[in-house]
Amino acid sequence: MSEQKTKKWSWLIVLAIIISFLCVENYTKADKKTSEKTNNESANNQEAKVILPQKQLKMINLLIDLESIYIQFHDAHVNPHIWHGIEERAKQNLASSIAIYCGNADSSRNYFCDIYDKMSGEKIAKYDALGFTVY
Repeated sequence: MSEQKTKKWSWLIVLAIIISFLCVENYTKADKKTSEKTNNESANNQEAKVILPQKQLKMINLLIDLESIYIQFHDAHVNPHIWHGIEERAKQNLASSIAIYCGNADSSRNYFCDIYDKMSGEKIAKYDALGFTVY
């Protein structure tokens, strides 16, 4: 039984490291695209679609496939072991990626998300036009 727990924790740690690496790499790109979108909307009164980098899209799809994250509308339910296993910057990157993913998935181009603990249902973070907030 303890061997199974060790394997599970090892798997979660490896997944947290992968998430951190992929998120940190593209954080500034996603933030820049979001701010460009806001500037374009006010100037042209047209909504520009923000494109999620392929690496981030694959990361989110992998998390969904592994049932580590569940996304419905603009709500994301994240495995608490993964959330607490990554650094603050990686959390912000993950939240911004989920916001872009949600905005593009429902074609609304409203880039925001609320992040909940998958086990307790408690709201743990949000990402919107005002930035990233952790509760």
